[in-house]
Amino acid sequence: MNKFVKFKKYYLYGLIGSLIAAAIVAVTVILAGQFDDTTSRVLGTLALVVAHSLVSLSLVREDNSKLNHLVFFYETLFFIVVSSLIVSLLVVWQAITSDLTFRIYGVFTLLAFTSLHYNVVYLIRNKDKLITQLVRLNYILIGIVGIMAMPFILINNLPDIYGRGLAALAVIDITITVICTILYKLYLQKHPSEANAFALGGKSSSLLKVVLVIVAGYILLNLTLALIFLIVSLLN
Repeated sequence: MNKFVKFKKYYLYGLIGSLIAAAIVAVTVILAGQFDDTTSRVLGTLALVVAHSLVSLSLVREDNSKLNHLVFFYETLFFIVVSSLIVSLLVVWQAITSDLTFRIYGVFTLLAFTSLHYNVVYLIRNKDKLITQLVRLNYILIGIVGIMAMPFILINNLPDIYGRGLAALAVIDITITVICTILYKLYLQKHPSEANAFALGGKSSSLLKVVLVIVAGYILLNLTLALIFLIVSLLN
């Protein structure tokens, strides 16, 4: 059992304890008949713990499924869920502002899509030399674009040249991803015996197709935003 699996195990145990404690406090407050801001926050805490527990369980369930191809994506989602629980509890108890909350969840969204992008590209590695080299280059660009995008979420009024550089790198990143996908399709035509690489069977196959559609939509969205940003920058 690796460290991350152990962390999941202890995290879920912690959630069970937190859920019991929050439920006891909520029942006590309700029976006491004292409904004020504190009561609302306690009930909100209980609701958040329940919601995050259900999401965590769904991700742990996938560990032994046929979607091990997306293990990096699922582990990233689990990390996001853990972080989201902490952030959401801080929001309920008014420890952080709504603006900071919005920015933090923007970072969570970026992490989710970046890990999904990386994981899908990872699936087509080691097919031939050209695809392997392009995939490695794609890894680097995915990381650079993801890191550079974070300041856009967290910081206001960044230099214009920074935005142009990020947009240019995003276009290159997306272009290489599309080229890798096309080359992979051509590779499968020459090697039909490997055409079932993504055929996971049943519902898992359908779910993976949905994931691939999401990635495609994410890539198109990034490309559109990058082009819009470039056009606006040039007009100004």
